[in-house]
Amino acid sequence: MANKTVMLTINATAERVGLSAYIIRKWAKNGTIKAIRAGNKIFINNDDLDNYLNGHTLIDNVEEIENIIKPIPVKLKGINV
Repeated sequence: MANKTVMLTINATAERVGLSAYIIRKWAKNGTIKAIRAGNKIFINNDDLDNYLNGHTLIDNVEEIENIIKPIPVKLKGINV
């Protein structure tokens, strides 16, 4: 038996994955994730969204973290930290 494609509305998809409807809508409109329009509703392909979310990270390696996160020197009661 063939697998059926699951399509949910933007709001239902956002709730399912814990992201805002704004970001889901943005990704659908710019082609980041597969979506279709039916009337005034946009439906998201959940398999495609899951593949996108599982295949991307914000930071790929530790060197990038070290270049982004820098210590901030502070002065506490006359002591430099």
